[in-house]
Amino acid sequence: MKTGINLISPSQKKTFHGKRLVYASVGIFSLVFLIAIVLLSYRLFLNARLGNLTDEETVQMQKINALQEKKVKFLIIHDRLASIQKLLKGRVDVNNKISIVKNVIPADVTIAALDGNPDAVTISVESESLESLNDLIEEKIMQIQITNKKAIKRIEMKSFRLIPERLAYSATFLVEFL
Repeated sequence: MKTGINLISPSQKKTFHGKRLVYASVGIFSLVFLIAIVLLSYRLFLNARLGNLTDEETVQMQKINALQEKKVKFLIIHDRLASIQKLLKGRVDVNNKISIVKNVIPADVTIAALDGNPDAVTISVESESLESLNDLIEEKIMQIQITNKKAIKRIEMKSFRLIPERLAYSATFLVEFL
């Protein structure tokens, strides 16, 4: 047999190559189109997600700003508390000193005025009963001086008078502390 026999005509050979070229072009175009659609879909997905992230970023920034305002207020309050604590540490507790005298005052004797500082306290008392004031002056005041020698320097009676409008007696004491 002859090997050089060609049963396909040259025009058929060209159409076969042409069809193959068309199929390859359509395949490549379809592949490029499919890749473009996938990339476009991915881009739209990223844009949608970017919008959500932008909104979330805005919300988080608002929260941070609100927290910064709270932080500033917190720091101001913290500084104020530190200042108050410093003042309280340096303050002499006059209440304990006053309570030494206040605890011995009889029930029917009322405190009319109280004025003082860390070194001394002036106490004005009133009573309708002269006996109660006498008990306070002669016994209770002496008892305070004896039992609290380390706290009280001296107790001095500044005044004693009658209040005629109310038929009451008034006495004023100066208590000096150590």
